[in-house]
Amino acid sequence: MSKLAQLRNMKQALAFIESQRADAIKGGEDATRVDREAAILALTSVVDYLDGVDAAAASLRRLLAAFHVSDSPLLTQPKQAGGQLGSPIKDSAKGKIAAVVYLKATIDDGDTRAAAKWVAGKLPKKLHKALSPASKSEVTSRAIYSWYEKWGGENGEAGAGRDGYNLILGAGMKNARIEGGQAKGLPAESALVKVLAKLAEAPGIAESI
Repeated sequence: MSKLAQLRNMKQALAFIESQRADAIKGGEDATRVDREAAILALTSVVDYLDGVDAAAASLRRLLAAFHVSDSPLLTQPKQAGGQLGSPIKDSAKGKIAAVVYLKATIDDGDTRAAAKWVAGKLPKKLHKALSPASKSEVTSRAIYSWYEKWGGENGEAGAGRDGYNLILGAGMKNARIEGGQAKGLPAESALVKVLAKLAEAPGIAESI
């Protein structure tokens, strides 16, 4: 079978898995169990495809095996000083929030510090609880601005935070353009609020609360 045919088969398998997952959750089945089973099936499809095209997939196979082991260290988030959970998932979330800061500042044609303050006021309670230091109950605008400084701009630090930043920035700016010297096609504030709300329900965030 050609590599193109193998890729096509994998894409069809992943689409079927997502369809089955959506139907199961809609039918009232336990979402956590369904998500876990769907993740295992999807990862199995990807690993099988990579094996078929002679790509290195050992790391993904180890991850797949970890799903079948109770309390696997590979799936356990490391603890930081003070007991606060730390992980690439958290850094990715912070990077996405930093992108919202940039988008808000772009909409207002204002500064990022003011945008960080706005974002802090719109941050869902779940995100405040999941991302704030253990000694604090809320994420401050100063902390949010520090995330922008770390992962935003042209020279943001590489890693999960930067990846999250680029993901949201790319989606937010895909329709942006300049017409008559003015920026058009920027996301509305309500869209940015929805991004934050969706982020609060993302896997790895709710579980850490």
